Amino acid sequence: MTELTNMETTINNINPTTSNWEAKMIVDILAVAIQVKEPKDVTTTYGIKRIQEIYLIDKSFKPICLAMWGRFVNDEAQKISDMIDEKLIILATNISAKPFKEKLQAQHVK
Repeated sequence: MTELTNMETTINNINPTTSNWEAKMIVDILAVAIQVKEPKDVTTTYGIKRIQEIYLIDKSFKPICLAMWGRFVNDEAQKISDMIDEKLIILATNISAKPFKEKLQAQHVK
């Protein structure tokens, strides 16, 4: 149970509106998926990239936008989108997170 508590604490610390938000950090996420936006293409300094936003809510009912990029749009984001009505519990570990337009941008770290 201690491990679960640590993950729940971590998600509270990744909200970009809090004062302790860092430019980039490694986090664990434990939250419920409540909404999935349609995928879209965005222009970055590296060219056009595919992005899909998944809205999560943590145990304190704070919403977090998780922006999925690249292959995660076709893989994980699609699976979550297909089952969004079930209010999936999302558990992600070792995620590289940084703000993207005041939202959480995440990428799995190997």
